[in-house]
Amino acid sequence: MNQRVRTGVLLAGGYGCYQAVSSSGYLTAMGTVSTNLGFVTALPFMMSGCILGAFAAFAIAAASRTRLPRVPFAALTGVYALFCLLPFCGAPLAEGLGSTTASLLLGSLRGVCTSGISLVWIALFVYRTTRDLPVLYMATFALSSLGGLAMRAVTSERASLTLTILLLLASLGCCRALLSPTDDNAPQAPRTPGLIRLRSDQGWAFYASWLCLLVCEFVVGVTNTAVFNSDFSAAMTGVNMSLCMLVAVGLLALLFAALRKTPDPTAVFKGCMPVMLAVFSVMALMADQLGPLSGSTMVVCYDMLALAFSIYLVTFLRDHGYNPYLNAGVFVGVSNLTLLLGLSIGVALNALWSSQGVPLLTLLAFVAIYPVGLALLFVQKAHGHRNESAPQANATVPAPTATGEQVEGYYAASTADFAGTHGLTPREAQICALLVRGRSVKFAAQELGITENTAWTHIKKIGRAHV
Repeated sequence: MNQRVRTGVLLAGGYGCYQAVSSSGYLTAMGTVSTNLGFVTALPFMMSGCILGAFAAFAIAAASRTRLPRVPFAALTGVYALFCLLPFCGAPLAEGLGSTTASLLLGSLRGVCTSGISLVWIALFVYRTTRDLPVLYMATFALSSLGGLAMRAVTSERASLTLTILLLLASLGCCRALLSPTDDNAPQAPRTPGLIRLRSDQGWAFYASWLCLLVCEFVVGVTNTAVFNSDFSAAMTGVNMSLCMLVAVGLLALLFAALRKTPDPTAVFKGCMPVMLAVFSVMALMADQLGPLSGSTMVVCYDMLALAFSIYLVTFLRDHGYNPYLNAGVFVGVSNLTLLLGLSIGVALNALWSSQGVPLLTLLAFVAIYPVGLALLFVQKAHGHRNESAPQANATVPAPTATGEQVEGYYAASTADFAGTHGLTPREAQICALLVRGRSVKFAAQELGITENTAWTHIKKIGRAHV
């Protein structure tokens, strides 16, 4: 099997199997509940998961500030094993400790496990993918959705637990194969240390896209908890989360095929938010008649944006040489806290509606429209910032004198673009970077600790990729 195809199968298959189990665990509170209202299962489980998930993500990010962490496979196996045991512990813990305490404990452990495992997979996608990234990511979540539907279709508890174990073992096996140290897949030191800088044009674009996702996550979190036990709960009752993700993947794939590139997250946000806001209006008139259709529409919009941003995030970290553990760790942590804020405000709105009789849709409209407006303003500012920074067509700009750092930056950026366009491995990219600087093959071999024959083998691959 071709190395690129093999890597793609391992990435999509491993991460997809894990995501299927993770989503199922979330929607069942690790086997302690049988129904969900949209995203909502057991609130103590969800909120403790968000808090501990954010803590774990921030801890990993802080530990990765100065250097890339090495992932001991034994430690990763232990995290997978703990995650696998949680569904088995749900019922005994609920019986022994009470449902609330058990939910808090299970949510906390799940939050820690999912943050750690997810960051490892994000880093693997950063270092092991090239131009195939959008297709691989969509294949990952299509597989995850199918796995979730399979787990939902299984009625036997024993069969469900068996399927959970098999999927996690498959995911761990794929992760093991990808983490094996080889000449071509060793993680490279970040070219750009620290967090993504807001001051650059790329930074403005990144944070604008991220803000769109956070706002959407907040709105969905508020909506799900606010309508609990209300006249509008029918909108979220019966929403099939796996099917919604599958529809979102299909729609994003159609956009990808039409545009020949992954849609920009801000463009997806601009297209989805009017739809989501229209859902509020429809819910006020015919929540009972539409049933879960309105809620499903909202979830599909959110999933499309989340998937588009995930592809954008991994591509950005890869192309600009940022530390994936640091930057993605901050992203995962802030996302968890945003969801926690949305869930909490939704609970408060539900209580205000129940006790004071304030119209729920009025409260939801106010809370949802305001952050959406702020996000749109920031997006417009980001685009304006980029336009102002771009040189005008008729403007006369004096030719700057390039410094050594600027020349080196040009070489690094050009090499990264070439490697991404032609699907070079990290090792091939290293050799290419040395050759364009005028280094000899002998020097490159000595610098990278490989033989000249191995170096020539990589050079031939680079030549074939270019052709």
